Amino acid sequence: MARRELNERRQRESVRSWVVLGVGFGTLAFLGLTLFGISFYVRWIGAPPNDPPRPVPFPEPRLQADSSADMDQLRGEQARQVEGYAWMDRNRGLIRIPVGRAMEILAARGAAGLDPLEAAPPEPLPVRPEAVRTRAVQLPSVQPLAAPPQGVRP
Repeated sequence: MARRELNERRQRESVRSWVVLGVGFGTLAFLGLTLFGISFYVRWIGAPPNDPPRPVPFPEPRLQADSSADMDQLRGEQARQVEGYAWMDRNRGLIRIPVGRAMEILAARGAAGLDPLEAAPPEPLPVRPEAVRTRAVQLPSVQPLAAPPQGVRP
């Protein structure tokens, strides 16, 4: 009796082909209707066609007719910039001088050659009243070491 109940509960081994074909054809019909609806909507709103862009002819290569003359011209321009005088910024009074002359000026200054060209202002600039803090900030004090720690060379 248990065997009979087991056989009744089992699923059928056969597949209903009309169900499988119905699902397949239904899916194809849905996809076809969807594509038709989208194309109808795009035509209805007047969207421009999605054509690929027209090919543009590639420009001719710009070759150097005389590369050695071009190199000589470039080197000559660079030499004029290094060896000549010119205004860099006329409003601020900045000029370009030859490298050799700049080295002579620095050498003539001696040890002060790398000092700033302009002196610092003699007194600090005034502080605007609205920029003053209402509460003073206390910075922690740092005590210098009496002697360097062991193993550290000064």
